Amino acid sequence: MPSPGTVLISRQPRHLPTLDGVRAVAILTVLLLHFSTVFNEAPYHSTMLPRLLFNWISFGWFGVDLFFCLSGFLITGILVDSKDSVNYFTRFYWRRSLRIFPVYYLFLILIFGVLSRIIHPNPWGAVNSLWYFAYLSNWGPGSGSNDKLIGHAWSLAVEEQFYLVWPAIIFILPRRSIAWVCAALALGALLFRIILVANGADRETIYRLTPARMDALVLGAFMAVCIRDVHAGRVVARFAKPIIMLCGVIYSAIIIAFGTPSYDNVIMETIGFSVLAVGFSLVVFQSAGVTSGFWLRFLTAAPLRSIGRYSYTMYLFHLPLHRILYVPLKSRLAGQLDAIIWIANILYLIGIFALVYGLSWASWKFFETPILQFKDMIPMQAKRNRVRTL
Repeated sequence: MPSPGTVLISRQPRHLPTLDGVRAVAILTVLLLHFSTVFNEAPYHSTMLPRLLFNWISFGWFGVDLFFCLSGFLITGILVDSKDSVNYFTRFYWRRSLRIFPVYYLFLILIFGVLSRIIHPNPWGAVNSLWYFAYLSNWGPGSGSNDKLIGHAWSLAVEEQFYLVWPAIIFILPRRSIAWVCAALALGALLFRIILVANGADRETIYRLTPARMDALVLGAFMAVCIRDVHAGRVVARFAKPIIMLCGVIYSAIIIAFGTPSYDNVIMETIGFSVLAVGFSLVVFQSAGVTSGFWLRFLTAAPLRSIGRYSYTMYLFHLPLHRILYVPLKSRLAGQLDAIIWIANILYLIGIFALVYGLSWASWKFFETPILQFKDMIPMQAKRNRVRTL
């Protein structure tokens, strides 16, 4: 696990290369989970290794939790550092809008305006696109789980709802109160999930509703505050490693007890999510401050940083591409020799990853980057003659 080194910072640097690596790990676990469905078909059911591999790869759902912790950390750092600016709200929302909205709405237009018209039968015929355009898919029918092609956008809805209210909370609160509010909200998320479970809520509702998943975001935010405070930062740095290890042990015990790393059991739906939120927020804290050694080299390796840079677009496009392209391949492989199915699926996995990465690279270079050139049109304007309350 990364060693924090000199972790305490007064202001967040414009860019932390190590967090690109963390972002890459998160997206790779999600891709591994979704692409591994090729091993959930014959002839793999009769082969022990692929069957076990698919079962354990299903832990990849927690890549979203790592994304949440990272987002909470980064966004809160930006907000805390710019709290004294005159245009605090306008600058934040301008920059977030340029980063998030263009490629997201391009994605939706391609799905609902183009692909839905040329793919027959239309896989989105029963989907109400308004839930997605309004960033409310996690509150829609089935919490977005009824759409197997773009239902993964629920996590983006959670983050966008967080971005909508969190700047006001940071602006109102003194810095020393922010950490306490984060802790209270994290506890509130756990209690909310317990109430949902006690009242028989289905697993997708528990997994996707914003109040139920707030702990990962606010614990990431908690770490952003701690890393800027000398005393709190030292305490967290001192206990980070043993707590991460303890979280790993607890998570492993839950998996062993239920025989699967899936989130569809009462312990994972309640305590398990909290354990992941604590562990991953500490991993982000550690990674933000690593200054040397293996973990620095690993997290800043060029391949990981590249994947991390394009992770947002990769997340958006990977699932519909996979589920649209694999259907005809699966049909063609029906009845073929096992060896042919193995080779075809391995080549497919290489090809689909290359396609998703290449599409995301092209989007970044020719679509997203030109738009992001306008992000500094609203420069930060510092307030004058104000004594800041810590």
